[in-house]
Amino acid sequence: MVGRGDRIRHSLTEILKSKGITGFYTGLQSTLIRDILFSAIQLPLFEKLREDNFFNLAPTPAASLSGALAAAVAGFISCPLDVIKTREMTQDFKLSKTEALIKQIYSEYGVKGFFRGVGFRCGILSFGGIIYFGALQQARLSLNLEKLS
Repeated sequence: MVGRGDRIRHSLTEILKSKGITGFYTGLQSTLIRDILFSAIQLPLFEKLREDNFFNLAPTPAASLSGALAAAVAGFISCPLDVIKTREMTQDFKLSKTEALIKQIYSEYGVKGFFRGVGFRCGILSFGGIIYFGALQQARLSLNLEKLS
């Protein structure tokens, strides 16, 4: 990867020149709102699905499947916030207000514009949910924090 350091250095310098130190925090508010919403949906939904165990699976596979489903649902619901966050972080700083950005997305693509990339987002989050929540459940069992059902 020859030259990668130079490109990173150039990008950092350009951000600093054009936006100052605050340029490094572009999209922070949107990221926090997106992540809080995502977690507020995913975690309780995961616990409910895991406890109900509709598929009558062993605890670890049940947790993995529950985590995948919870992540997909939370990812779908929070997708519009992810689109807004991504636009804020990648635009050329012509739009400075989130409201204007939302209007621009809607005028260009309609409601569908807020769900661009939803399939990939839900897929990658589901994959992560399988691994993360399966490992969490296995750790709970290994540490005797939860009895086998």
